[in-house]
Amino acid sequence: MQTFFTQMNEEYINKHYPKRSVFAAVNKSNKKNGVGVNILCGIFVLMFGAGIVWSIGRLLEYKEAGESDMMSTGIVILGFFIVMLVLSLVPIIITIKRNSLGAEGLIKKSAKISEYSESIIREFDRQALESDSYILALTSKIKAVLMGQRNGVLTRDFIFLADAKNIVMKRSDLVGAYLVARTVYTNGNSNIRTPLEYLTVSIISNKGIQTLAETSLEAGKALIAMLKEQNPELDTNDSEVMKETDYNKYWKKRFASLI
Repeated sequence: MQTFFTQMNEEYINKHYPKRSVFAAVNKSNKKNGVGVNILCGIFVLMFGAGIVWSIGRLLEYKEAGESDMMSTGIVILGFFIVMLVLSLVPIIITIKRNSLGAEGLIKKSAKISEYSESIIREFDRQALESDSYILALTSKIKAVLMGQRNGVLTRDFIFLADAKNIVMKRSDLVGAYLVARTVYTNGNSNIRTPLEYLTVSIISNKGIQTLAETSLEAGKALIAMLKEQNPELDTNDSEVMKETDYNKYWKKRFASLI
């Protein structure tokens, strides 16, 4: 099963981890993605800012003309533009804050969320680039690009699925690894919700922490087999695919003491 994933190598490191750090690469990716977010939200900020200026102008005109009946409508419109301006600023603020963390800040944040010491997270970062680690390419390259999913890393002691929280887990702390079919809904129009199904590999630690990543069926089964090989007691539900609702019931009952 181990041959399903490619082992870490210098070519991959030079391309994806030029600073020889997983977290430095995550930081670079965050900054790259943040540019698009800031540009898009910046456009909305300008639009709603212009709307605020226009609304204030209209209110002044209503006041000078003595059209008190139009003032309430003008205030509502002004309020709408102010609210939308604030909402457009939020992603920009979050992106700036996230990008300011740097690799060191991401390590500290990962340590807090993963409930490990910073030294343990740094040990993962060191192990990740060693030749006995595996590159967890869980989906096709095209799908990974479209979904913005980064490859994870499996080292001899740790697993990192490259989720949004950058959670790192010790392999010895894992208690469950499952294939879960999840569904999100997209609005085709105001009256119809279109379901979009995707498969994930979901992992639970003995701290009750969960991490997951989208996966193909073959990659998900291969990863679970590798984890099971090192930890025979790992619960996997026999690598059978569960629906999200069934999975939530299953793990909460199976690991009630961790909740």
